[in-house]
Amino acid sequence: MKNFLFNLFHKTTTGKKEHYFGLILKEEEGLGMLLEIDQDQKKIKKIDEKKFVYSNSWEQIIEDVDEILYELENTNKTRVEKVIFFLYSHLVDQKSKEIKKPYLDKIKNLAKKLELKPLGFIEHHEALSLYLNQKEEAPLTSVIVELDKSSVSLFMYKGGALIFCDSIAKTEDLIIDLETIFNKTKGEIILPSRIIIFNSGELEDESNKIINHLWKEDLFIQIPRVEVLNYEELKEALLFSFSQQVFKEGKPNIIEKKKQEEKDVLGFMIGKDIREAVKDQFTEDKIVGPNFVLPATFKLPEFFIKFRSRPQTSFLVLIGLVLILASIFSVLFYLHKASLVVYFQGKKIEKELNIVGSFKVSSQKSELLIKKISEIVEEEDSLNTTGKKTIGEKARGEVTIYNSGLAEKEFKKDTALTASNGIKFFLDVDVKVASASQSLTSDGNLLTVTGKTKAKVTADEIGPLGNIDKNEKLKIDDFALNLFFALPNASFSGGNKQELQTVSKEDMKKLKDLLTEKIKKAGNSIVKNKLKDDQIIEKLTKTETVGENYSKELGEETKNFSLNIKSKVTFYTFNKNNMKQVILNSLSSLIDPNYVLSQDNINYSLKKAEEKDQKVVLTTDISAKTIVKIDKKQLMNELMGKSLNELEKRVKEKFKAKGYEVKIKTNLPFLKSRLPFFEKNIDLVIKSL
Repeated sequence: MKNFLFNLFHKTTTGKKEHYFGLILKEEEGLGMLLEIDQDQKKIKKIDEKKFVYSNSWEQIIEDVDEILYELENTNKTRVEKVIFFLYSHLVDQKSKEIKKPYLDKIKNLAKKLELKPLGFIEHHEALSLYLNQKEEAPLTSVIVELDKSSVSLFMYKGGALIFCDSIAKTEDLIIDLETIFNKTKGEIILPSRIIIFNSGELEDESNKIINHLWKEDLFIQIPRVEVLNYEELKEALLFSFSQQVFKEGKPNIIEKKKQEEKDVLGFMIGKDIREAVKDQFTEDKIVGPNFVLPATFKLPEFFIKFRSRPQTSFLVLIGLVLILASIFSVLFYLHKASLVVYFQGKKIEKELNIVGSFKVSSQKSELLIKKISEIVEEEDSLNTTGKKTIGEKARGEVTIYNSGLAEKEFKKDTALTASNGIKFFLDVDVKVASASQSLTSDGNLLTVTGKTKAKVTADEIGPLGNIDKNEKLKIDDFALNLFFALPNASFSGGNKQELQTVSKEDMKKLKDLLTEKIKKAGNSIVKNKLKDDQIIEKLTKTETVGENYSKELGEETKNFSLNIKSKVTFYTFNKNNMKQVILNSLSSLIDPNYVLSQDNINYSLKKAEEKDQKVVLTTDISAKTIVKIDKKQLMNELMGKSLNELEKRVKEKFKAKGYEVKIKTNLPFLKSRLPFFEKNIDLVIKSL
């Protein structure tokens, strides 16, 4: 489990509650949680959650998470700045314990684009181990099985320590997947007799497979007990693990809105009679009726064989036989169904395409229909101000100006007088200073009496630095002090200064930009709810302000101000299926004649969009996979009624398929390993790898 910067939490001001974004990421879906951390009470509270399915795998995960985060913040009137990731283990390199590079790049970019500070990540199995250790008050000894869309991950814990782990690609048969991993430990590790299985949904089918399977006797010393961990308890385990990192001491409280009842699958016993009941020895087929295949090993009752020797009961026996066959037919016709996906190797096409969009329906198959939708959206928000404004008074006082020269001197208004601290003062009016006078004393010395006059002065700048002492000698302009100078008649006063917090231009722009983005997201959400199958061209979205009202004016004193803004938001959209059809038409010349391309195998991402000459040009990155042409009817006829062993041989050897997935639905154990005998009961899908 990754260590992350939990000193961030410990620096939190006492009594302050903070909100964090918890993000659970799987292969094709995720869950966003709004979490509240209370440092004083040592509690983690889940405020809200939103589950989502990726709109285009991991290619558009930033947009998907952004939408979920916006909904959580908007609904709960809050903002989050930090995120903790909860990851399925096949996204992590188990040797280096680092996130695999393709996913790491996406996650880094996600945090950067959404301006979130990542605290680190937690793997599900480690969180579950920590949680069960605390809950059961004993070190965990168990096999943990983690299921995702295309991966099976297995972790063996003994005495609370992880002793083995492995992840493999998921096939159509979970039992085979588990046996493949178990066999890697054969002879080296004694398997725990407890199996815990989880994913984010129901696991009824998977748990039934494990329970009904006849495990090899050399794998387990005793019959294993199987437990299904429901999704609510799994989330509780993740939050508990997170809390242990946040609050290092004691046992913190984790508060969930609602906790569902735990779903357990108890241990199971496998007896001889069950072994015999589930053995399927179907080897060849016999035709009983139109499109109806009966296993060759299906044996008719003994009384039918002896029918001719009991003519007196022939009619009743015949009726019984008809009823039995009718029952079997009904079960096979109505209650035996399967979904089958067969995978063939495809050819990959990667290309940059310029798709031209028109606002009117066009006869050209290579043009995409673009719709314009406008919404009036009103939003309000507030912001702390950062502007500064200084106010105050200038110091004032009276000085006496001294003239040591033998000529009268006139000083004009605004003549500068400078104090020793550099503060300047200016004369309020014009001033004339009489010349100095000289006379001989009785001792023959020359006595000089300076000329002087009083004048009012005012400091150049506001502030208390102008409040100089009465003994401060002031220099006049650039004259020498021995010729002209001034002395305050009393200490100056009145100088003061105060700094105020005000609304700045930058504050107003920042708040408007914030609300404009908020309006776009709100309008985006409105449009998406209206048009489920359409995609918004984000790069062309236009916002026109139709009304705005600031609570404060520019330069006005305040610590906080708000803005109410009403805007007209214009969105450009297109239908996703139409886009794929246009791409399909554009790529038709590049497809090998022996291959076909379906919309299901086309992925695209928008790189650039521009509107010009009443058209829209979309620059797109295309990734598509063609699939070899297959006669679906022939494939169906070959597979109907076949056992799973025969199914694998035929799809891989005869049709050269790369793999398949099959799910059989029936209440009869002996039919669970055989495809239905009727075409209507098989949902056959062909896909490319």
